[in-house]
Amino acid sequence: MEQKNYGGKNYQIQAESIGHVGDIYQSPQVTAEELLHKGIQLLNQRAYRQAIDVLSDATKTNPSISDTHYYLAIALLSGEKPRKIDVWTIQSIESELNTAVGSAKKFISWLKAQVS
Repeated sequence: MEQKNYGGKNYQIQAESIGHVGDIYQSPQVTAEELLHKGIQLLNQRAYRQAIDVLSDATKTNPSISDTHYYLAIALLSGEKPRKIDVWTIQSIESELNTAVGSAKKFISWLKAQVS
């Protein structure tokens, strides 16, 4: 179990893994939604490095929440203008935004199918 401290509040994060048949499957103690909200708070405080850590954990906890990818991309900008950012960071931002947009497109397709 890994201890993480996000803005003065300690969270215990358990890595999810599926072992042999019969093993107990335990979900993480901190939800991706809680991590997302904490990440947004850190962004608002301009604590970009901490926001990146929290939002990265949120994407690992539940990669299907598109908002976590979007806000992680924003955090990766670290309050800088895009032309002041290195190529690796730009590629990371692009990847997170593509994931966020892809999730949104899937949701819209699903929603349209429900209406039809």
